[in-house]
Amino acid sequence: MKQIFKVLTDNKDFYPRLYKIAIPIIIDFLISSLVNLLDVFMVGKLGEPALAAVGIGSRFFFLSILLMVGIGSGAAVFTAQYWGKKDIKKIKPILGISLTLTTIASIIFSLISLILPAEIMGLFTNDPIVINLGIDYIRILGIGQIFFGISISFFSILTSTENVKFTMSSTALALIFDTIISYLLIFGIGIFPELGVIGVAIGTFFGRFFQLILILFFTYFFKLPAAGKLKELFSFSWSLFRKYLDKAIPVILQHVIWGLGSIMFVYVYAQLSTESIAAYQAAATIEEICLLFFTGIGISASIMIGNRIGANEEKKSINYSEKFLVIIYILSFIIMLILLLVKDIVAGLFNVSPLSKSYISSIIFVLSIAIWGKASNILFYTGILKGGGDTRFCMILDIGGMWLIGVPIAFIAAFTFNFPIHIIIALISIDEFIKMIIGYKRFLSRKWIHNLTEK
Repeated sequence: MKQIFKVLTDNKDFYPRLYKIAIPIIIDFLISSLVNLLDVFMVGKLGEPALAAVGIGSRFFFLSILLMVGIGSGAAVFTAQYWGKKDIKKIKPILGISLTLTTIASIIFSLISLILPAEIMGLFTNDPIVINLGIDYIRILGIGQIFFGISISFFSILTSTENVKFTMSSTALALIFDTIISYLLIFGIGIFPELGVIGVAIGTFFGRFFQLILILFFTYFFKLPAAGKLKELFSFSWSLFRKYLDKAIPVILQHVIWGLGSIMFVYVYAQLSTESIAAYQAAATIEEICLLFFTGIGISASIMIGNRIGANEEKKSINYSEKFLVIIYILSFIIMLILLLVKDIVAGLFNVSPLSKSYISSIIFVLSIAIWGKASNILFYTGILKGGGDTRFCMILDIGGMWLIGVPIAFIAAFTFNFPIHIIIALISIDEFIKMIIGYKRFLSRKWIHNLTEK
């Protein structure tokens, strides 16, 4: 106990920096998740087919988002260390590389969603009602991916240079705008037509466009580190590009292949029944709100630890890591208790069948027990190890755990033993605890510390 107290109380410069970085990031994610939850509640009023359609369609774009977040995260690994070294000149070409790759990725996903929306829906469900509801939803969101791709690059750079209040403000304002438009168009309020699921897509489309305008305005009006001229952004050297790829490709692959694994889970749940996939969509939204706290802390850890490594303060980076671990364990316990208390209340809020409500309650129970394993892995593989530049190890563990343990268990449990959805999710969670143990051993080895600013 004394050791834990010592870890939490020494290096008192830690807490002002954490407050400055983590609080805006957590608020940003909290607003985003609450708006997503509100969208799910609004769509839930339309019935299970609509909820299933939005759940399946959003999972396709979840893969697109993960790809672009992976590209941005690769840039953030470098930016955090260059920022710690005060080498601002190197940050702009890193942003240029990220912008180039995210734009290409977003265009590819946009074309796929415009050309093959029915085929995408058909990969997950045979229900014609669900497929028809999802077609226009996918097409509209597909166009909006281009706005998101540019935004995420600026978001990653601004976050890594400790300008999180601007990313928070742009996200908050955009999501409020998104929610208002979605509400008016889902239910046909006043002069607006009643568009149902399509209304959600239109609201999201305009929300992402508005977010891009805001983040560009903040960047160039306040002359933030990401405010570069086109020549500064896109005159990066081939040697810098290769250096970026060396560390970023594992991050990108980690996000994308992990995302494919999560899509496999959605495929399994959708094959069980419409009630199962609808219940998962509802429960997963609740889990996202809980995990956003850990994701915010994980990103903060990546930035703060990367800054210290870039400034050649390795001892302080280790101390920061220990503090983050203690904070994560305390927060995990609190959130687990809250989930256990509200699981039945949450299930009762959705306009779904009694069977779906029972699934929602059971899934939330399972997620509450597994929450500290997931929280630890977010800290290790999004924060500590990634901030130290140990991107290959993060990729191998994250991908290996999901595809060698999680995905096979899901298919066997569903199609061989015909287990219900909450039992399948419980078995899949074994993956999280194995990765947690390995991640902790890697942390103790100190092999994760790599200074990327050294020539």
